[in-house]
Amino acid sequence: MNRIALAASVGLAIAAIATAEVYKWVDERGVTHYSEHPPADGAAKRIESPPAPAPDAPAAPGWREKEEGFQKRRAEAGQAKPAPSAQGDPAARNAPLLAGKYLTTVRTWTTYAMHGDILSGRLGLTVVGSPALEGEAWLRAEFMVPMLRTRDSAMIANPAPPLQLLLIPEQGLLRIHPGAHVTFETPELEHLRCVPYPATIALYRDPRGDEPLDVHRQRVYARIDGSKVRSDGELGAALASGKECAP
Repeated sequence: MNRIALAASVGLAIAAIATAEVYKWVDERGVTHYSEHPPADGAAKRIESPPAPAPDAPAAPGWREKEEGFQKRRAEAGQAKPAPSAQGDPAARNAPLLAGKYLTTVRTWTTYAMHGDILSGRLGLTVVGSPALEGEAWLRAEFMVPMLRTRDSAMIANPAPPLQLLLIPEQGLLRIHPGAHVTFETPELEHLRCVPYPATIALYRDPRGDEPLDVHRQRVYARIDGSKVRSDGELGAALASGKECAP
Protein backbone atom coordinates (compact mmCIF):
# COMPACT_ATOMS: atom_id res chain seq x y z
CA MET A 1 0.00 0.00 0.00
CA ASN A 2 1.32 3.42 -0.91
CA ARG A 3 1.95 5.75 1.97
CA ILE A 4 -0.35 8.75 1.93
CA ALA A 5 0.52 11.90 3.83
CA LEU A 6 -2.49 13.98 4.77
CA ALA A 7 -1.96 17.56 5.85
CA ALA A 8 -5.05 19.08 7.44
CA SER A 9 -4.23 22.47 8.94
CA VAL A 10 -6.96 23.27 11.42
CA GLY A 11 -7.34 26.92 12.42
CA LEU A 12 -9.26 26.32 15.63
CA ALA A 13 -10.14 29.96 16.11
CA ILE A 14 -12.57 29.56 13.19
CA ALA A 15 -15.94 27.98 13.89
CA ALA A 16 -16.45 24.48 12.48
CA ILE A 17 -18.07 24.46 9.04
CA ALA A 18 -20.76 22.09 7.89
CA THR A 19 -18.81 20.74 4.89
CA ALA A 20 -15.13 20.61 4.02
CA GLU A 21 -13.29 21.22 0.74
CA VAL A 22 -10.61 18.57 0.28
CA TYR A 23 -7.86 18.61 -2.34
CA LYS A 24 -5.70 15.75 -3.61
CA TRP A 25 -2.33 16.03 -5.36
CA VAL A 26 0.90 14.12 -5.95
CA ASP A 27 4.23 15.81 -5.18
CA GLU A 28 7.50 15.48 -7.08
CA ARG A 29 8.43 12.40 -5.01
CA GLY A 30 5.25 10.60 -6.01
CA VAL A 31 3.63 10.96 -2.54
CA THR A 32 -0.11 11.52 -2.58
CA HIS A 33 -1.40 14.28 -0.31
CA TYR A 34 -4.84 15.17 0.99
CA SER A 35 -5.44 18.66 2.42
CA GLU A 36 -8.17 21.19 3.13
CA HIS A 37 -6.11 23.70 1.09
CA PRO A 38 -4.59 23.25 -2.42
CA PRO A 39 -0.81 23.52 -2.92
CA ALA A 40 0.75 26.86 -3.84
CA ASP A 41 0.85 26.01 -7.56
CA GLY A 42 -2.85 25.11 -7.51
CA ALA A 43 -2.26 21.74 -9.27
CA ALA A 44 -4.71 19.70 -7.24
CA LYS A 45 -7.98 17.84 -7.72
CA ARG A 46 -10.88 18.86 -5.54
CA ILE A 47 -12.68 15.96 -3.84
CA GLU A 48 -16.37 16.59 -3.41
CA SER A 49 -17.81 16.12 0.06
CA PRO A 50 -20.41 13.36 0.31
CA PRO A 51 -24.06 14.41 0.69
CA ALA A 52 -25.30 14.99 4.22
CA PRO A 53 -27.19 12.04 5.74
CA ALA A 54 -30.96 12.08 5.86
CA PRO A 55 -32.39 13.72 9.02
CA ASP A 56 -33.57 10.37 10.33
CA ALA A 57 -30.27 8.60 9.72
CA PRO A 58 -29.06 7.17 13.06
CA ALA A 59 -25.69 8.22 14.43
CA ALA A 60 -22.95 5.62 14.65
CA PRO A 61 -23.47 3.80 17.95
CA GLY A 62 -20.97 3.12 20.65
CA TRP A 63 -18.63 6.15 20.77
CA ARG A 64 -20.46 8.07 23.50
CA GLU A 65 -20.84 4.98 25.65
CA LYS A 66 -17.14 4.09 25.24
CA GLU A 67 -16.05 7.61 26.15
CA GLU A 68 -18.29 7.73 29.23
CA GLY A 69 -16.97 4.33 30.30
CA PHE A 70 -13.39 5.52 30.03
CA GLN A 71 -14.10 8.66 32.09
CA LYS A 72 -15.70 6.50 34.80
CA ARG A 73 -12.74 4.09 34.90
CA ARG A 74 -10.26 6.96 35.07
CA ALA A 75 -12.14 8.59 37.95
CA GLU A 76 -12.32 5.30 39.84
CA ALA A 77 -8.58 4.79 39.36
CA GLY A 78 -7.95 7.99 41.27
CA GLN A 79 -6.46 9.90 38.36
CA ALA A 80 -7.08 13.53 37.46
CA LYS A 81 -10.62 14.83 37.15
CA PRO A 82 -12.07 13.50 33.88
CA ALA A 83 -12.23 15.92 30.99
CA PRO A 84 -15.67 16.42 29.39
CA SER A 85 -16.50 14.22 26.42
CA ALA A 86 -15.29 15.76 23.15
CA GLN A 87 -18.59 14.63 21.63
CA GLY A 88 -20.69 16.64 24.09
CA ASP A 89 -18.53 19.69 24.89
CA PRO A 90 -18.49 22.39 22.18
CA ALA A 91 -15.54 24.12 23.87
CA ALA A 92 -13.53 20.90 23.73
CA ARG A 93 -14.40 20.39 20.05
CA ASN A 94 -13.43 23.94 19.10
CA ALA A 95 -10.31 24.04 21.34
CA PRO A 96 -10.11 27.87 21.20
CA LEU A 97 -6.80 29.63 20.74
CA LEU A 98 -5.65 30.96 24.09
CA ALA A 99 -3.82 34.16 25.06
CA GLY A 100 -1.67 34.56 28.17
CA LYS A 101 0.44 37.35 29.61
CA TYR A 102 3.54 36.50 27.59
CA LEU A 103 2.32 34.21 24.78
CA THR A 104 -0.66 33.97 22.44
CA THR A 105 -1.50 30.89 20.38
CA VAL A 106 -2.00 31.89 16.75
CA ARG A 107 -2.50 28.46 15.16
CA THR A 108 -2.97 24.77 15.94
CA TRP A 109 -3.12 21.82 13.56
CA THR A 110 -3.02 18.07 13.11
CA THR A 111 -1.53 16.27 10.09
CA TYR A 112 -2.23 12.62 9.29
CA ALA A 113 -0.57 9.75 7.42
CA MET A 114 -1.37 6.05 6.89
CA HIS A 115 1.30 3.42 7.61
CA GLY A 116 -0.21 0.15 6.48
CA ASP A 117 -3.47 -0.07 8.40
CA ILE A 118 -2.32 2.25 11.21
CA LEU A 119 -3.21 5.96 11.22
CA SER A 120 -0.59 8.31 12.64
CA GLY A 121 -0.64 12.05 13.11
CA ARG A 122 1.38 15.04 14.28
CA LEU A 123 0.06 17.70 16.67
CA GLY A 124 1.38 21.22 16.31
CA LEU A 125 0.92 24.79 17.48
CA THR A 126 2.46 28.22 16.92
CA VAL A 127 2.71 30.97 19.54
CA VAL A 128 3.76 34.62 19.33
CA GLY A 129 5.56 36.59 22.03
CA SER A 130 3.73 39.54 23.61
CA PRO A 131 5.20 42.97 24.45
CA ALA A 132 5.09 41.97 28.14
CA LEU A 133 8.19 39.82 27.59
CA GLU A 134 10.35 42.98 27.61
CA GLY A 135 13.25 41.13 26.07
CA GLU A 136 14.06 37.48 25.40
CA ALA A 137 12.65 34.35 27.00
CA TRP A 138 13.15 30.61 26.40
CA LEU A 139 10.47 27.96 25.84
CA ARG A 140 9.76 24.26 25.98
CA ALA A 141 6.43 22.58 25.19
CA GLU A 142 5.02 19.60 27.09
CA PHE A 143 2.40 17.61 25.12
CA MET A 144 0.23 14.88 26.64
CA VAL A 145 -0.01 12.29 23.85
CA PRO A 146 -0.87 8.59 23.36
CA MET A 147 1.88 6.16 24.37
CA LEU A 148 4.61 6.07 21.72
CA ARG A 149 5.58 3.01 19.68
CA THR A 150 2.79 0.82 21.02
CA ARG A 151 0.77 -1.13 18.46
CA ASP A 152 -0.82 -3.90 20.52
CA SER A 153 -4.48 -4.70 19.91
CA ALA A 154 -5.56 -3.28 23.26
CA MET A 155 -4.19 0.15 22.32
CA ILE A 156 -5.74 0.02 18.86
CA ALA A 157 -9.21 -0.82 20.23
CA ASN A 158 -9.06 1.43 23.30
CA PRO A 159 -11.36 4.48 22.85
CA ALA A 160 -9.03 6.49 25.13
CA PRO A 161 -5.45 5.13 25.07
CA PRO A 162 -3.20 6.01 28.04
CA LEU A 163 -1.14 9.18 27.66
CA GLN A 164 2.49 10.09 28.26
CA LEU A 165 4.40 13.36 28.55
CA LEU A 166 6.37 14.41 25.46
CA LEU A 167 8.89 17.29 25.56
CA ILE A 168 9.39 19.50 22.48
CA PRO A 169 12.30 20.02 22.03
CA GLU A 170 13.58 17.00 23.93
CA GLN A 171 16.87 18.77 24.71
CA GLY A 172 17.46 22.49 25.18
CA LEU A 173 15.05 25.43 24.92
CA LEU A 174 13.77 27.66 22.10
CA ARG A 175 14.25 31.43 22.20
CA ILE A 176 11.45 33.96 21.74
CA HIS A 177 11.10 37.75 21.94
CA PRO A 178 8.13 40.15 21.55
CA GLY A 179 6.50 39.69 18.14
CA ALA A 180 8.45 36.51 17.31
CA HIS A 181 6.69 33.26 16.37
CA VAL A 182 7.77 29.85 17.67
CA THR A 183 6.35 26.57 16.38
CA PHE A 184 6.16 23.22 18.18
CA GLU A 185 5.25 19.93 16.46
CA THR A 186 5.26 16.38 17.80
CA PRO A 187 6.72 13.38 16.01
CA GLU A 188 4.24 10.98 14.44
CA LEU A 189 1.78 9.62 16.99
CA GLU A 190 -0.41 6.54 16.73
CA HIS A 191 -3.78 5.91 18.37
CA LEU A 192 -5.04 9.51 18.16
CA ARG A 193 -8.71 9.91 19.06
CA CYS A 194 -11.28 12.70 18.67
CA VAL A 195 -10.24 14.58 21.80
CA PRO A 196 -8.31 17.76 22.64
CA TYR A 197 -4.73 16.98 23.63
CA PRO A 198 -3.27 19.38 26.24
CA ALA A 199 -0.02 21.21 25.66
CA THR A 200 1.78 23.33 28.26
CA ILE A 201 4.54 25.73 27.26
CA ALA A 202 6.98 26.56 30.04
CA LEU A 203 8.70 29.98 29.83
CA TYR A 204 12.09 30.73 31.37
CA ARG A 205 14.16 33.88 31.74
CA ASP A 206 17.42 32.04 30.99
CA PRO A 207 18.49 29.53 28.31
CA ARG A 208 19.28 26.88 30.94
CA GLY A 209 15.78 26.83 32.38
CA ASP A 210 16.87 27.83 35.88
CA GLU A 211 14.53 30.84 36.18
CA PRO A 212 10.86 29.94 35.55
CA LEU A 213 8.79 32.84 34.23
CA ASP A 214 5.31 31.54 33.37
CA VAL A 215 3.34 28.75 31.69
CA HIS A 216 1.05 28.95 28.67
CA ARG A 217 -1.61 26.28 28.12
CA GLN A 218 -3.31 25.25 24.89
CA ARG A 219 -5.26 22.27 23.58
CA VAL A 220 -4.73 20.75 20.13
CA TYR A 221 -7.76 18.90 18.81
CA ALA A 222 -7.50 15.75 16.67
CA ARG A 223 -10.73 15.32 14.71
CA ILE A 224 -10.20 11.84 13.21
CA ASP A 225 -10.69 8.69 15.28
CA GLY A 226 -7.67 6.52 14.52
CA SER A 227 -9.36 3.38 15.90
CA LYS A 228 -11.87 3.51 13.02
CA VAL A 229 -9.56 4.35 10.10
CA ARG A 230 -7.77 1.37 8.55
CA SER A 231 -7.00 2.37 4.94
CA ASP A 232 -6.08 5.25 2.67
CA GLY A 233 -9.63 5.38 1.38
CA GLU A 234 -11.12 5.59 4.86
CA LEU A 235 -8.71 8.40 5.70
CA GLY A 236 -9.71 10.41 2.64
CA ALA A 237 -13.39 9.82 3.36
CA ALA A 238 -12.98 10.92 6.99
CA LEU A 239 -11.49 14.24 5.92
CA ALA A 240 -13.97 14.76 3.09
CA SER A 241 -16.93 14.15 5.41
CA GLY A 242 -16.38 17.51 7.15
CA LYS A 243 -17.36 15.96 10.47
CA GLU A 244 -15.86 17.31 13.68
CA CYS A 245 -15.21 13.73 14.80
CA ALA A 246 -14.71 11.40 11.87
CA PRO A 247 -15.55 8.83 10.82
